[in-house]
Amino acid sequence: MRDPGLQPERTAMAWTRTAISAMVSAVVYLKMALTANSLLLGVGGAVLLFGALGLVLISMRRRVDLVDVNKRAAPAGHLLKWTAIVVCVGAVAAVASAML
Repeated sequence: MRDPGLQPERTAMAWTRTAISAMVSAVVYLKMALTANSLLLGVGGAVLLFGALGLVLISMRRRVDLVDVNKRAAPAGHLLKWTAIVVCVGAVAAVASAML
């Protein structure tokens, strides 16, 4: 049995803050791509934006899961896996564009 206290709420808020910061970072990266007029930066920014959207979906699902005391508190494995893959691809694109 899980604690229905403040810990689940703090965890849900942490997932939301992480998703928002990832979204802001992706938007800044896209703005930098437009300023530099670089296709590689644009692709990296778009990939990071999709990763941030995945984090938003995960955080929304986490909030619902953590509020329900009878539900298991683990995030959706497949969504988490694909979001991690997208973020890694975006990070590789960011490093590649910085080396050019």
